[in-house]
Amino acid sequence: MTLLRACVVGIVVSFSVATAAAPAVPESPDSYIAHAMAFEGIPGLQAVAVKNGKVAWAKSYGDAVLEQPGPRRAMQNDSVLTTASLSKILVTFAVLQQMEQGKLKLDDDIGDSVPFRVRNPKWPEVPITWRMLLTHTSSIDETDSQRALETTFYGRDPPMTMDDYLRGTFTPGSRYYWSKIYRAGKPGTERIYSDTAFVLLAMALQHIVQEPFDQYIQHAILDPLKMTHTGVWLKQIDPSKVAVGYTNFKDGPGHYRFAPNRVYWAHGTSGGKAIDHFLTCPDYPAGCYHSTAMDFARLLVVLTGRGSADGVRILAPSSVELMMTPTGFRNRLGWEQGTNLFGLFDTRARQVWGHDGEDYDVTNSFFFNPKTGVGAVIFTNSQDPDWTQVYAVDDLDFHLMSWFE
Repeated sequence: MTLLRACVVGIVVSFSVATAAAPAVPESPDSYIAHAMAFEGIPGLQAVAVKNGKVAWAKSYGDAVLEQPGPRRAMQNDSVLTTASLSKILVTFAVLQQMEQGKLKLDDDIGDSVPFRVRNPKWPEVPITWRMLLTHTSSIDETDSQRALETTFYGRDPPMTMDDYLRGTFTPGSRYYWSKIYRAGKPGTERIYSDTAFVLLAMALQHIVQEPFDQYIQHAILDPLKMTHTGVWLKQIDPSKVAVGYTNFKDGPGHYRFAPNRVYWAHGTSGGKAIDHFLTCPDYPAGCYHSTAMDFARLLVVLTGRGSADGVRILAPSSVELMMTPTGFRNRLGWEQGTNLFGLFDTRARQVWGHDGEDYDVTNSFFFNPKTGVGAVIFTNSQDPDWTQVYAVDDLDFHLMSWFE
C-alpha cells in the first residue's frame, strides 16, 4: 500500500550499528544478513528459504520490539508482522480457485459482482474485468493519502467493514469518495499499480462465494496450509508475539534513529504496549493481513510445487502458470507484470517471479525461481523515509535464493 510520507512527531529511538560499508561477497547467510541489516538500518528480520517443496532453512535476527514502546524483545520465527502488499497473493489465489471451479471468468465484468457501478466515467462502455484488476490494468488508481490515513487503526480492529469502505470510495458524496479514483486511460491499456483494485476483487469474491472474504481465505487457504499465524483481526494475535514496525532515520555512518509505526504515521505517542502500535484497516486484502515469513513460505511451497503443498492441492498447475505469464505490461522498473506476480531478473540475471511489499513500517520480499524450485521470503519491521529499503530487501531475498540453489 502507498501513503503520503508523514512528518515524525514524538520520540525516536537511537540504535547503533557496527558498519556502514557496502556489502562484500557473501560468506554465509548469517554474516551477509547481519551486514545488510546494519547497512540498511533494519531492527528485526525473518528469513525463510524453500527448496524441493519444503522449508530448507529459516532464521530470525535482531529485535521485534525496541526500547520504544518496549520492552525490548528479540525477533522470533513466530513474531507477527504486517504483510503489506504480499496480502495480494492471497486475493489472487482465491480468485483463481473460483475461476477453476467455473464460478467466474477473468474477463467477466467486475461490476456484475458488486452492489455499485464500476466504470471509468471517461470510458463508460468499457467493462472493468477481473483480469484487469489482477494485472493492475483496470485504470483504477488509489484514494488520496489522507483518506488512507483515516482508515488506518492502531490497537483496535476497524470500526467499518470492507464493504462500507469500498462503497464510500466509489459512491459520490460519501465520506471516502475519491473523485480521481479513475485515471484517464482506457481500461486494459496501461499498468497502474492499485491497492483499491485488490480490495474490489475481494468484495466481488464475497458475492461469488457467499461469505466474508476473510472467512473464505481461512478455510480455503490458511487452514489447509496450516498457516496458523496469519489473519486479519487483532483478536487473532498473541500480544507477546507482536513485532512493532519502525521508520528508520540515518544520522550518519552506522547510526540510526527509529520511530515506532504509530508515531511516524499517526502522530501518536511512543508509549503503550506493542499491540497498541499494531495496525488494522478495512481494506485489509490489499495489505493489512498479518503473518510470519514461515507462514508465507507455505505459499512459496504451493507456487514452486505447481499448486500443491504436502499433498494438498490449492491451485491447478495452469493457474500457477497464469500467475507467471507476462501480460505485455511492465512496471516502472521494467519488471514483467504477470497475473499479480512480478517477473524480474535476479542477481544472476535469471527470471524469477514474486511480489514485494513496503508500507506501514514493514518491508517484505517474496520471490522464487520456477526452474530451480527455490524461493525465499523475507519479512522486516522497518521502512526508510525514502521508500528505497525494498530494493535492498529484494536483493537480500535473491542472495538467499542463490545460497540454496
